[in-house]
Amino acid sequence: MESLSDLNVKLVGIDKSLSMLEIAKNRLIDFDIDLSVAEFDNFRFEEKFSVILIPLGGLQHVTDVEDVVLIFKNIKQHLTKDGILIVDIESMGSEFSVPGIQPLLEHWTREYVKNDQVYQVTKWVSVASDPIHSLRNVTWHFDMQEKDGYLRRMSSQFQLRSFILSELSLVAQIAGLKIENIWGDYNYEVFSDESERMILVFSNDA
Repeated sequence: MESLSDLNVKLVGIDKSLSMLEIAKNRLIDFDIDLSVAEFDNFRFEEKFSVILIPLGGLQHVTDVEDVVLIFKNIKQHLTKDGILIVDIESMGSEFSVPGIQPLLEHWTREYVKNDQVYQVTKWVSVASDPIHSLRNVTWHFDMQEKDGYLRRMSSQFQLRSFILSELSLVAQIAGLKIENIWGDYNYEVFSDESERMILVFSNDA
């Protein structure tokens, strides 16, 4: 965000969740950004944008590829003639091709303070892969332990879709976009089968 704010450009953010926008508003209190409740496939703005960014795997929450086509078409309508779309998703590594429930993994452990009460929180991640449909059923478990030993668990479940390069290339073509660049990480490394990320830059193929 610091890099974007230094460019002296107008920043606009959308999310379908009002609660997520409230979190973003609190975290971005020092930045000049307009936040709106909207969906990827039907957001409407009068102005067009030189850059539209879908970061941190946001597109993977769209599980139907036909909806991805609608999203890309809507984005094209909001890009300037020379505008670009940047999509950042996880690369579909070999572990995604293994069907069934994967081993439970500890993601992190850290302290969390709420109402002067200190908790130790551990995040666990459980994944059940469905490679035939390019889907993963993900469960996050958050174990919150108080100093007196009382343990409470909260869980959240959602689906993520994995994409291959040729699939997104076809979606872009249908929507009137084309791939200009692709990187394997945030340091502009060449994308390969071993890359952890797939970061794509699409141009407006007007």
